[in-house]
Amino acid sequence: MGFNILKNGTLTKYIPEDGVTKVTIPEGVKVIGEGAFKGCTEIAEVIIPEWVDQISKDAFEGCSSLKRVEIRCRSRRAFCDYKGCTALEEVTYPEGYINTCINADQFIDTKLYKSFEGEYLTLGCMLLEYRGNDDAVRIPEGVKMIGEYCVSDKDMKTLFIPKSVEIVMTEAFYGCDSLVKVEFESEKVTLCSGAFTNCWGLKEIAAPTGLYGVESDSFEDCPNLDQRAIPGLLDI
Repeated sequence: MGFNILKNGTLTKYIPEDGVTKVTIPEGVKVIGEGAFKGCTEIAEVIIPEWVDQISKDAFEGCSSLKRVEIRCRSRRAFCDYKGCTALEEVTYPEGYINTCINADQFIDTKLYKSFEGEYLTLGCMLLEYRGNDDAVRIPEGVKMIGEYCVSDKDMKTLFIPKSVEIVMTEAFYGCDSLVKVEFESEKVTLCSGAFTNCWGLKEIAAPTGLYGVESDSFEDCPNLDQRAIPGLLDI
């Protein structure tokens, strides 16, 4: 096996070797370049060490035997699409790591996504998709990030967001028009643009002392919600 690496630390091409199924990105690589592993059907596991700063979007496209990716770096650019990675069962991140660029769409081709049978599809402490149909939804304790569109267009009536949640991504609860009440266990949560857009039935927001770090359109098109009545709500 071999690696084509530019002087700037970009891995441009992985050269497979017969019988080698586990690959660790070598020291000195800062960027896993576009298509670096594209079509490498032999590899089953990749370890991405802490010195890697960026993974290009299509770095592993078509790696149909790839089952596991261990990402040890904490860079916000350490994400990609796993298009054609049909055998992928596991992607791990450092404890407590969140990345607002990661979403469920990046895993649609994978076994991890297609074979998941639970209600809450998570990667580490990131919630990527809710698949349940409960009237009362409780985001699991330990989740730090609620991803884009991950609970959208659901018929729930009440929602509980635990204190572990730090950020609710863009349009995470878009179109939940039966939602009436949202309870936050902590006021220290960031609500991104459109987090609760088109939640027509939303009437009540409960938080210990109010909400902070809220984007101006987090509750856009929620006609039954009196935003002025939410204590401590800033930038609305």
